[in-house]
Amino acid sequence: MGRYTLVDNSIWGDDEFDELNDSGKIMYLYLLTCPVGNISGFFKLPPKQIASDLGKPKEKILPQLKAQKRLWKYDEETRQVLIPNYLKYNKASNERQVKAINAAINKLTLCELHVDFLKAFLTYSGMDAWKYLDRDLVVDILALAEDLNTESAQYLKYTFKLPLL
Repeated sequence: MGRYTLVDNSIWGDDEFDELNDSGKIMYLYLLTCPVGNISGFFKLPPKQIASDLGKPKEKILPQLKAQKRLWKYDEETRQVLIPNYLKYNKASNERQVKAINAAINKLTLCELHVDFLKAFLTYSGMDAWKYLDRDLVVDILALAEDLNTESAQYLKYTFKLPLL
């Protein structure tokens, strides 16, 4: 596919990764390196494709996707995956990369994972980088955050002094 993803070798000493069973570790490494992954670490990935790629029964994939909430998050309705720490190791270091992130994120259906994504983006790319994100998308995410009571939503409410709209 012509893209690179950094997988930090310190993953092997990471407590959250160590807590995963073997199949969880395989799933996480797959999500980091899968063919539909992108520069944002946030993408659509149907369980059927994972099952096919990993040679596992589809029935085993969905429960595994939904069980994890720290290393990855999955929205069953939209079939979207977010790797919250992805940008920690694959930083958007310039405006061109943020534009590529915009293109990737704008293809997705708006859901709660967008709130988690924006928190991760701000955390790992810096507060100044958000100004390069698509303004309409940020407004939509912030509007969604106003109605949620998650840690990420609270972070955005405080950071952006919501209500903003």
